[in-house]
Amino acid sequence: MLTNENLLTKAQSETISLLRFPMALLVILIHTDGYYAEWQNDVDLLSCEGACFLLGYAIRLFAGIAVPTFFMISGFLFFNNFREFSWDGYKKKMKSRIKTLIIPYLLWNVLVWAALIAVKIALMFYKGESSSFVTDFITEKNWHFLWDINHWGDSNRPWLSWTTYATGPIDLPLWFLRDLIVVTVLSPLIYWLVKTLKIFSIVILFAAYVMSFWVTWHGFSCTAFFYFALGAYFAINGKNIVEFCRRYKTAILSAAAVFFVLSITRWIPDDYKSIVKNLFYVSTVLSVVYVASHFVISKDIKAQPQLVASCFFIYACHAAAIPKSPLGLVNKVFHFVIPGDTYWERIFCYLVVPCVTAAALVFAYWLLMKWFPKIGKVFCGGR
Repeated sequence: MLTNENLLTKAQSETISLLRFPMALLVILIHTDGYYAEWQNDVDLLSCEGACFLLGYAIRLFAGIAVPTFFMISGFLFFNNFREFSWDGYKKKMKSRIKTLIIPYLLWNVLVWAALIAVKIALMFYKGESSSFVTDFITEKNWHFLWDINHWGDSNRPWLSWTTYATGPIDLPLWFLRDLIVVTVLSPLIYWLVKTLKIFSIVILFAAYVMSFWVTWHGFSCTAFFYFALGAYFAINGKNIVEFCRRYKTAILSAAAVFFVLSITRWIPDDYKSIVKNLFYVSTVLSVVYVASHFVISKDIKAQPQLVASCFFIYACHAAAIPKSPLGLVNKVFHFVIPGDTYWERIFCYLVVPCVTAAALVFAYWLLMKWFPKIGKVFCGGR
């Protein structure tokens, strides 16, 4: 167990850096193939097809920790040098977030929106579509393309009297950035909760998150509030995340293993699997912090700066349809080269396509920063 505070602080910083690129890769994997997102009851798990599905489902389940991890890191970094709240400090934070969050969010969504309109205009000329083909899209969607034009994941929990679902802007993965902007703007409230209620604020948000007992306001996801507040709790109270995860590694890893097994079995009724999944995500987010810190401290493994710098570009660009997303293009090429649609092909593409897409985007980011560094910095928030 590390005891020197400076060593712990350094290990914490290096652990956060080391986690960034793998989490960005997991975000791509989430959007690669929806087949593995839900349990397929008609699959025989004792067959080769069942084994491939189980592998894909388990990996997809694990990939779900990416966004929660980013929210927790964001909450920690926001308050790490802002432990004593002041309105002047808050204004400085907001000013920097305009550059790092709001401007990139607007630029990427406007870019995708404009690209889709350009495609529709082209189709209007080449296929003889009426002008309403374009104007209807603009008037019906209007400002929603910046906030909640996409809608998915309708669920009816037996303990709730309303339907829960998720929404996102036209560049769908940027729902994370949208929700991060919301919790950042509301950071004084989160600070007050953490300082006033202390650990009970996290317990309350944890219970709301696990039970999905939350408002359905677009951009106000419980995932964002809980994990951002969790990171904030560590920072505001001067607690080291790495030290915490290493101290309680046995309990954290055991919980992750138990909830993982429960998540991939049929023992839990479908209506209650969301509870188990959320418990798995919480314990696994802390588990990966421990594992990453182990590589940093014991194996002296460091994050590659070029990969870390490219993370935001990968996240914002991989699913941006301008007019075809990089992920969509890579996926199409692989399915063209590899004939058929067998379960072997499917799992192979599911594992390889995100890696190839990430590699292509790292190269694209390098070219962008080499040839158009000013544009690249604006679109990536100065990163």
